Amino acid sequence: MRGRLRSGLLIAWLVAASAAVHAQSVSYTVQVVALSDLDAALSVQSDLLRDGFPAYVVHSRSTQGDVFRVRVGAFANRSAALLYASGMPHVGGVEPVPALAELIPTGIMPLAPMVLLDEQLTGRSVTVGTLDDQLIVRLRTDDPGGTADAEAADAAPDSPAASPEPAEFVIIDGGAVERRRAWRFGAIEGAHLWVRDTLLWPATWRDESDEVRAGFRASLLRLLAERLGVDVAEVEAAEYVPDEDGPPMLIVVELEAPDQPDGVRLLGLGLPAGGFDEFGPLEYLGLEREDLPSRVVDVSIEQLLAEPQELVEGDGFTAVSDGAFIRLTADSQSWRAGLGTPLWSGGQRLLAVNGDRLLVYGFVRR
Repeated sequence: MRGRLRSGLLIAWLVAASAAVHAQSVSYTVQVVALSDLDAALSVQSDLLRDGFPAYVVHSRSTQGDVFRVRVGAFANRSAALLYASGMPHVGGVEPVPALAELIPTGIMPLAPMVLLDEQLTGRSVTVGTLDDQLIVRLRTDDPGGTADAEAADAAPDSPAASPEPAEFVIIDGGAVERRRAWRFGAIEGAHLWVRDTLLWPATWRDESDEVRAGFRASLLRLLAERLGVDVAEVEAAEYVPDEDGPPMLIVVELEAPDQPDGVRLLGLGLPAGGFDEFGPLEYLGLEREDLPSRVVDVSIEQLLAEPQELVEGDGFTAVSDGAFIRLTADSQSWRAGLGTPLWSGGQRLLAVNGDRLLVYGFVRR
């Protein structure tokens, strides 16, 4: 049996060397240990394979002789390889480290993971959802103003200090990640809609004179009034100052519109005087709050943690917990693909937690 296992591992090593030319050209891997003895390298590989790590051996020669490097996995970005290595056991006192490798055998795993998002969970409310093929993550700081603002809120519930803050939205589309601060995000017939703050002073307001600030504010108020077909006084009434030391702002409702000069169509303005909740103003100029599209983020991390799934199904893969790792099954192969506990899949992406970190994995077919 031992002879057959050694023979199989040797074949795997030889296949790794010969099939390398067919592997994905550039990817990351985890370097576990480098040894001068083939039998020792194959023994380490055997132990790793039994534990579910997609291990392989590569051979090279140096001035000191043969070198047999035991490596694990193929990863689409360094973040994924670094995170994976941090959870692996040390071999012979050597700490596994990420490495950029051009010659990774194709057969060790069909999907190469990438870390698309790595965010702290502590002190945050997090919800997730999908919009078409996009994954939407909403991050909101719990008690953003702290104790001082909480006391101010009790004393004056309608004051700016009592108002909540916009959330941060992370839109993951394929391997692209976009971040925007907004009160609300949705879509109308495929076009993105944002409810967000906009400055009434220039972005360089700290360096500008009062005269420049006032001129910029007056011009913007007139422009927005013209777009909405209302009096300037009505737009001015929507102005608010969320930070007493900061600039004045408006809360705009914008719909993406490529036919417009600046790429958006103004639908309305939030009216801070009518009050807030965590999703923005309760009242609007130019539309009713009920006219806004449904929010695309619809499940909270708290819910997912409270009701964990034993098996998470994605598009073309399934994921389960395997110790500190995520075991992925795809194309009749099963392997430890990433660090963390799988929670939910938005199709092509996988949501997981690792301690107090929220992770979003994407996968590249090899």
